[in-house]
Amino acid sequence: MSNFDFKKYLAERKLYEEEQVDPQVDTLQQELGVKVTPARFGKDNYTIYPDSDINDKYYDGRSAQTITIKVEGKKYYFSTAGGYRRSIQPIAKYLGAELYGNTGIAGRASVDLSLNKPSLSIKELKQFVNIMQQGLKDESNAFSDFYKNWSNPD
Repeated sequence: MSNFDFKKYLAERKLYEEEQVDPQVDTLQQELGVKVTPARFGKDNYTIYPDSDINDKYYDGRSAQTITIKVEGKKYYFSTAGGYRRSIQPIAKYLGAELYGNTGIAGRASVDLSLNKPSLSIKELKQFVNIMQQGLKDESNAFSDFYKNWSNPD
């Protein structure tokens, strides 16, 4: 095990330093300008992280906004999206889908079309990424406005 780095294993929970290169991940990252990874489930499924940069090391978490797609050849199919209600509502409306608000995290919503999977163009995926980035900014501004005149009574 010449390439084993115990500290890296402890920090990242990876046994080997080499990572499998997926050309589809590179293509999507270059097109969208955000972090894309193979999804944890299903072949040819990918998760897009609209609030991250391509080189972000820590991009996935409970509060991360995500879009999951399936790729078949050069065609993209929408599966799910999860994030702030301000981000997901326009996407659900665009897709004509139902918005789910009971995600277990306050202020978050999701849309799930994994059984129907409408096809999307790369241009539509870029729009979804922009919508989710704007939704994060809007959510941040709403929190800022809510708390700007708040004072601790204690």
